[in-house]
Amino acid sequence: MLPRLGASKLVSAWLALTIAASLTSALDGGWLASWLALEPRRIFHGEVWRLATWALIQTVPITVVVTSLAIFKLGGDLAAAWSDARLRRYALAMILLGGVATSLVALATGDATIAITDSFGVLDALGIAWVRQFPQGTLSWFGVEFRGPARLVLILGVNVAFALTFGARDFLPELAICAGAMLYPI
Repeated sequence: MLPRLGASKLVSAWLALTIAASLTSALDGGWLASWLALEPRRIFHGEVWRLATWALIQTVPITVVVTSLAIFKLGGDLAAAWSDARLRRYALAMILLGGVATSLVALATGDATIAITDSFGVLDALGIAWVRQFPQGTLSWFGVEFRGPARLVLILGVNVAFALTFGARDFLPELAICAGAMLYPI
């Protein structure tokens, strides 16, 4: 059963903000995305808001849809089980973890070219928390249902596969979020 839209003020606001920011970025030629992206070199020059705002922008239509569905379904279920306040703390902790970890790796390697907007970090954080909170629940992925440990293997495996295929540098936020979400006390 799907949560009712508006049942969680946090989920409704998060969903609206993500969709609005993503659509605005698409319509303004990427100006908003350039100001909210996770860019460690700019963070180290004082633009610290980027540690959190990068997760709001999705520049590829499918990531807008998938992230929005995750916020609505998984976030809605977690808000009902936890409370908006606890979900807010968790989500901020995971998003900041992804931003800080990526920035520290960029600093350590001297790689100033990292700029991340599109990310499945929110999906990963919510997916792992949902699986851990609802151990008997079922996740569907393109019509295939996953139960038990297969749900975590799916989430973690997809991230590792993408990191190996496209390069770990571009998937640092997701990898850090996956590690943090697995260790976060549920």
